[in-house]
This record gives sequence, C-alpha cells and structure tokens, in this order.
Amino acid sequence: MFIFIKKIIANYFALPFLILIFLASSYYLLQSGFFYVHDFTIAARIAEMARAISSGHIPVRWSANFGYGFGMPLFNFYAPLPYVVGSIFYLLGFSLVGSIKFLYLLINFITLLGAFKLGKKLAGNWGGIILAVAFTLAPYRALNIFVRGALSEVFAIAFFPWVILALYKKNYLLLFISLVAIILSHNLSALMFIPLAALWALFILKKKELWSTIKVFVLAFFATAFYTLPSFLEKDLT
Repeated sequence: MFIFIKKIIANYFALPFLILIFLASSYYLLQSGFFYVHDFTIAARIAEMARAISSGHIPVRWSANFGYGFGMPLFNFYAPLPYVVGSIFYLLGFSLVGSIKFLYLLINFITLLGAFKLGKKLAGNWGGIILAVAFTLAPYRALNIFVRGALSEVFAIAFFPWVILALYKKNYLLLFISLVAIILSHNLSALMFIPLAALWALFILKKKELWSTIKVFVLAFFATAFYTLPSFLEKDLT
C-alpha cells in the first residue's frame, strides 16, 4: 500500500508545478482580446494558409492574396508548419485571434513538457521542474511571443528539448519528428540548432547508436526536401 502511494506521489509530484508554469507562461493568452506585437502579419499568413489548403493547394507555396493582390510565393521560402497548425484552428471555426492564441497555448505546452521531460531524464523531478521554469519562462521566449510576435521562431524552439531528449533516450521516431518540426518551422533556428545537436550526439552516443542517429538526421532532411530544396534552388528567381 505504501509503495503504491509512493509511486502515485512520485508520478504526480511535479504536476502542480507544471500547471503553475503553464499558467504563468500563458497568462496573457487567456485574457480577452489580443496584445500588441511587432509582427501581426501572422494573422494574414494563417488566413492565407487556410484559404490555400481549402483550395486543395498542398503543399502551399503560392499566396494569391499577398503581393498587393498579384500574389507571391511566400511559403516557398517561409517555413510553413506553424501556419499549417494555426490554419487548422481557423478552419475549425475559431477566429484569427483565437487561432493564434490556441497556437501559442499549444506551443507553451510542447515547450513545457519537453523541458520537463529532458530535465527529469537528466536530474529527476526537481531537475525537470527547474529546467521547465528556466526554459518555458525564459525572457527571450516571452519577448518572442508577447513583443516580437515571432511565431515561427518560438514554434521551432519548442522542439529543442525534444531533440536532446530523443538523443539521450535513443528514441529515433521522436528525434525524426522533432527535427522535421524544427526544419519546417524556422530556417535560422534549424541552421543554428541542428548542427549543435549533431555535435552533442557525437559526445553522448556510442558508435553503433551514432550511425542510427545519422540515418535519422538524413531521413529528416529528405522528408523536408519538398520545402528546403525549392527554397534554396529558387531563391534567385524572385
């Protein structure tokens, strides 16, 4: 009986802390209306992504309503994943503001859970809580969400802990999904973080594990080639 109670306490010990961290990171998202950000074109991009998807334009490359009505290949160069996810909320009937808020709430949840799981893997429950606080409530994340409106960057950053966690756990499916999410979310974040993650893998993995990990990295690049190749090869055509 005591062992059973001890297991329950161990499993749910961090839950109240995680709820508080989530609420702290999402406080302004739970208020009515919206907050002023530098880049509110995210609303137009979500609306345009939803329009293109509804028209059967998959993968979305051309934004017909942009470029002063002439159209432009925005999503040929601008990583599409955050706007695909946001457009799902919009197509389900939420307003643009509501869709953006739900998207940011989802990002906060992914960020919080990934940071906690990584910290717990490295240093137990308290390690998870400390990393969750430090990463989720980092001033730079708050700046990205509530000041800059840097949706793509904060979406990509949410998957950073998951990549490192996947390397430690040798979870190749999780690693693949996280790498794909980063590449399809923010170009610069992918260029900066993925090489660092690869270097970290060299330090922590054995030779056999390393080869399997390299295959996952390569597979992730192939899986995202529908976006990255046109983005690179057609950059001089616009």
